[in-house]
Amino acid sequence: MKNFIFIPLFVCLFSCNDKYEAILDQAEQMLEQHPDSSYTILSSIYLDNIQGMQNKARFALLYSKVLDKNYIDVKDDSLARFAVDYYAEEGTYLEKATAYYYLARVYENAEDVEQCIANLALASKLVPDDSYYLKGLIHSSFGRKYREQGSYNDAIIHYKLSLEVYEKYNNKRNQGTALSNISSCLRNQKMYDGALESKLKALKIFTELKDTTSILLCKKGIALLNLRKGKAASAVKKMVFENYEKYNYGKIPAEDYFFLSNLYIQLDNMDSAKYYLNLDIDINKATQDKSDEVATLLLLKEIEKNRTDYRSALEYGEKIDLLIDSISIKKKKTQILCEKHKSELYKKSLYKVQRDKIILIVFTTLLSLSLLACVLLIFYIKKYILLKKDNKLRLFDEQLILIEEAKSNLEQRYKNLLLEIHHIDKQEVDAINKIEATLGDINKLLKTAYTYQKSPETFIAAFKNIMSSSANDEKAHIHIRYIANKKHGGVISYLQNNYNLSTFEIDLCSMICLGFNIDTIRVIYGHENMQSIYNKRSKLKLKLKTSGSIEEFLNDLIITLAKDHNVDSI
Repeated sequence: MKNFIFIPLFVCLFSCNDKYEAILDQAEQMLEQHPDSSYTILSSIYLDNIQGMQNKARFALLYSKVLDKNYIDVKDDSLARFAVDYYAEEGTYLEKATAYYYLARVYENAEDVEQCIANLALASKLVPDDSYYLKGLIHSSFGRKYREQGSYNDAIIHYKLSLEVYEKYNNKRNQGTALSNISSCLRNQKMYDGALESKLKALKIFTELKDTTSILLCKKGIALLNLRKGKAASAVKKMVFENYEKYNYGKIPAEDYFFLSNLYIQLDNMDSAKYYLNLDIDINKATQDKSDEVATLLLLKEIEKNRTDYRSALEYGEKIDLLIDSISIKKKKTQILCEKHKSELYKKSLYKVQRDKIILIVFTTLLSLSLLACVLLIFYIKKYILLKKDNKLRLFDEQLILIEEAKSNLEQRYKNLLLEIHHIDKQEVDAINKIEATLGDINKLLKTAYTYQKSPETFIAAFKNIMSSSANDEKAHIHIRYIANKKHGGVISYLQNNYNLSTFEIDLCSMICLGFNIDTIRVIYGHENMQSIYNKRSKLKLKLKTSGSIEEFLNDLIITLAKDHNVDSI
């Protein structure tokens, strides 16, 4: 019975997906809104445990993104370098650019200026025009490097470019950050009106987002600009401390030390100003921000001069000279590196990309020649296709003979059952009648096979339609349960009475008892994704409380029932 109804109908082969793909998909989906959750998911995975170079590279790049998104400063380039090595050869331009960018972030954390600029230059050349978010990140990184070295004009150029692409991407938070950075650069150039305008725009965005930390930073910047523009220091001080009470529980953030020192200088309170400047020096040394350290030392120098402590003022001056020389060298070095890696190093590093372009051109040329050859041979190919269709029809004739034999066997079995059994269960009669009906439809179709000589594909579609109608009929599944129960000594009844199984799970056990493989079962239920049927099998294993396979469990159960009831299989 099972040999002629379902097994010939559903045969297909599928490869098993890597178990890590679903994990990587989930982590990627959560990255923007819940980066901490993405980190929790990926931090438990080891690169060596992942199968396949493509999956390894995807994990390496995604984990690099997650670490950066969670403000975890990585200085070891092994993970990001793995992604670069793979995508430089195999990836799309977006994948290449992304890999180079996150490798640059690693080198930025490690304070390797040359490697950082080199990889940023590569990323900026490769990033597609419509990849707005990544373009914004690249320009922000360039702006940050220039700003660190006091090249504020170049920094503003890149911050404005980042702002433009963030506006296209509609990323409000990054728009606010870019405006704040522009304001800081303009303030350092003493362009206070433009700086105040940008800071107010940033404040509006952060207020809409209800970002308390960013609001406090913006208000501090606005207060500082008002001070620089001549507003009374006492009024500014009052406003600042009101902001601390409202947004920061009255605590003074460490990044405000320099600002407060300026405020107290305006109030002619030099002791308080010097106190906050010394605290700011410690912060600058910890962050290694030499530009801010110079500004802090300049104020300390002026305070000591006003106090006529010329020795201390001279010492601060010497420190300033050393820092300025260091910054000038770095600034010059960065500008040279930018030009260098946008030209010579860029050309060398993109050798593989250029090679791919050449291969693509050669491939396109060969493809064009192949198409031309196909046009010349079209007559012979058409003749071959018609011959192949005739062969298919001959095969269908052979299948007709086999199915007719199967139908005869089933009819004979029906007659034998009538003779051998005085009382026949209605379900068994229904099952046999259903088989007869299905085979009858197939028989009718095959008798008209000669009408499909010119379009055997139509014949196949009609055949599949009959089979699909049979497979989707709920009654067919009832017959499967009945036949499996009858064949194997009541195993289905035993499962229904002793386990809390759903209708689908009973059908699944019935098909397994009748010898259906997993691919056939998947097609019967229309599961396009192989993972879906595996998930359902996993849930069934839990309900059956077995550590082995479902097949082994059912086989052992059938044997046990046969021994207990001394019943032989049909």
